[in-house]
Amino acid sequence: MISLLPKKSVVILCSTVTPTWATRASTTFQEHNIYFIDCPISGGPVRARDGELTLLSSADDYSMSILKETAKPVMETMGREWYVIEGGAGKGSMVKMVHQLLAGVHIVVAAEALALAAKAGLDVEQVYNIVNGAAGASWMFKDRGQRMITSEAEATEVKSQLQIFVKDLDIVYAEAKKLQSPIPLALSALQQFINAQGLGLSRNDDSSIKRVYEQVSGVPIVSSKSTKSSKIE
Repeated sequence: MISLLPKKSVVILCSTVTPTWATRASTTFQEHNIYFIDCPISGGPVRARDGELTLLSSADDYSMSILKETAKPVMETMGREWYVIEGGAGKGSMVKMVHQLLAGVHIVVAAEALALAAKAGLDVEQVYNIVNGAAGASWMFKDRGQRMITSEAEATEVKSQLQIFVKDLDIVYAEAKKLQSPIPLALSALQQFINAQGLGLSRNDDSSIKRVYEQVSGVPIVSSKSTKSSKIE
């Protein structure tokens, strides 16, 4: 790739990679007089189509100034929120890593909570609605939880493949080990995603992590009751 780029090109890397890799790539591009921006993104395919991604850019000061001069319209078209992370290339990927830790854990714990509700004989749709109006809610619970309580026949669209979180949480593990920072919850979530891969769910939507819990509990996480009159107005 480097041999094909003219000098002083601007490379914006939006993939989720390890912070170590992004830092190394920056050095390599700089040696060839090419500006490199570590700029992982967040928001998924829906926000990508709408140009409402969150951009987490990091680079050396000079490369960042070039980015703002030459590629600002591109960045503003791609994203609704554009952050500049101080500290050079790799710091954007570090922020994305922290975000993915939370996102992955929240997806798994959403499945765990709904599986417990189903096993207890509760109406999972009612539990889902109650949680979303209470302190236990999270963006992932609201978004992925809705898919989890939908029947398999109806939930056919893959919005984000499950295997992405195997990769991303493995990045969290690798970098946390280097930093000697404990991540027991992230490791537990990673193992559940790996379990889901073992069930052949790699390319399924990541909300299908619920099937790991369904297999163990023997109870489906699907709403089967009407909750239209369950809330007192």
